[in-house]
Amino acid sequence: MNDNGIVLESAHKIRQIARDALRGNWFKVAVATLIFYVLFDVVSMFLNQTFSTYRYIHFMGTVRITKVNYGAAIYALLVRGAFSYGLCLYFLNYMRTRVTDTALVFEGFSHFLRAFLVNLIAAIKVFLWSLLFVIPGILAALRYSMSFFVMADHPELTAGECIEESKNIMSGNKMKYFILQLSFIGWAILATAPTMILNVMKPVNTSMLQSFLLSVLCGIPYIFLNAYKINASTAFYELATGRLAAKKASDLFVRGFHTGNNGEDRQAPMDDMFH
Repeated sequence: MNDNGIVLESAHKIRQIARDALRGNWFKVAVATLIFYVLFDVVSMFLNQTFSTYRYIHFMGTVRITKVNYGAAIYALLVRGAFSYGLCLYFLNYMRTRVTDTALVFEGFSHFLRAFLVNLIAAIKVFLWSLLFVIPGILAALRYSMSFFVMADHPELTAGECIEESKNIMSGNKMKYFILQLSFIGWAILATAPTMILNVMKPVNTSMLQSFLLSVLCGIPYIFLNAYKINASTAFYELATGRLAAKKASDLFVRGFHTGNNGEDRQAPMDDMFH
């Protein structure tokens, strides 16, 4: 990155940084995304099956039936912020120390209100921008994408300040981050393949329980894909904030910290971060 906080590394290079950081620890790190998958995605799928209602919408002389999954929507509103914060804290800690502290995934519930507000305010802003058109909504989502990393890095900031700092970090970096996320599309298609095959080959007489269990199993590839994507986003944040700095194209290092048990920050040895 340069002095203005603009990320100069390509999406390919950032993904390489993420892979190098995960080398030898894929399964350990995937435990964090497995926890998120079970406690967020799987629970949401269950709530979709259990708590939903149907609405009949009259449109141009026809009646359309729409399923409203209110259980999952309420659950996501309540816990998404806490889990998002926990994952960002976990991956920041891992990127800087190579320590897989799974307990950090739940740390967001210790800061529940602030995490909830960060998620709520960002979601409202993205929604309002989306009312103008699709592109403003996408830009807003990119603008506030670093909010939970900022919250994990700066516990002294309010929810609004975290969102504002994310806006500052992403100034000039939104297209680069969009390209980084878009570069995972091939892996996303592969991860979706089991679900697509299931939808084609699933017997008509499959019970609700069987369908639910099959859907859960088909989501397993996303556990590893999400570990890869979140670690790449973490590397992007580190580049944008100057903690991960390029001395030369093949020699990257991190200036980071590790939070000790007493809550105080101390320097972590980072000389061997990337080999």
